[in-house]
Amino acid sequence: MSFRASLKNLIRRDPATRLRGRADDLRVSLAGQTRRTIVAGSVAAAVPLPAMAAARTHEPTEYADHRDRLLAAYAEDRACRPIDGEAQINSIEDVACTLVERRCWALAEEVATLPPPRTLDGLGVVALAATILWEVSHSEERHDVAAVSLIRSVLAMTGTELPPRFSGFGDEPDVKERDTALYDAEGSLPAWAIAEAKAEYDFDDA
Repeated sequence: MSFRASLKNLIRRDPATRLRGRADDLRVSLAGQTRRTIVAGSVAAAVPLPAMAAARTHEPTEYADHRDRLLAAYAEDRACRPIDGEAQINSIEDVACTLVERRCWALAEEVATLPPPRTLDGLGVVALAATILWEVSHSEERHDVAAVSLIRSVLAMTGTELPPRFSGFGDEPDVKERDTALYDAEGSLPAWAIAEAKAEYDFDDA
């Protein structure tokens, strides 16, 4: 194993380093969207609450397709993390994990840019996307504190549960333990990610 690969594996076994790295990757993945932009969208979505409460019985499945796709992508993201923590840099497994993580973040970002929801169900889906985007990104900065507080409030108000194997926003006392458990679990990669990773390698070798 190369020194670079060994260094990567050493870094990924350090929960604190992984938390910081994932937060940095997330900030890069937003590429053009600021935290303030997403918070502003969430606030705008939360404004017409009386109207949404009245409309819930008429449109109980608003953004249901987005919710299902987002939860499926997030489940794949959770399952790939143990493999991601051990994969050699630029290996097929490493590339496949990157594809899985990017798809999940892209779907969450897509939901965050949807028109403001008209129902509590739709608002819950937006809060779910914001939860994923803000995972392990909490800091003492005022905009972070405000964003996480708003997300938690909307989750509670809409009755939206945290996605399975969610590590936390970063301010929970057990966030490192939950993140470590995520990487220590048995991992798996979806067939589509392996196929795309192999195609990328074939293209590079041509």
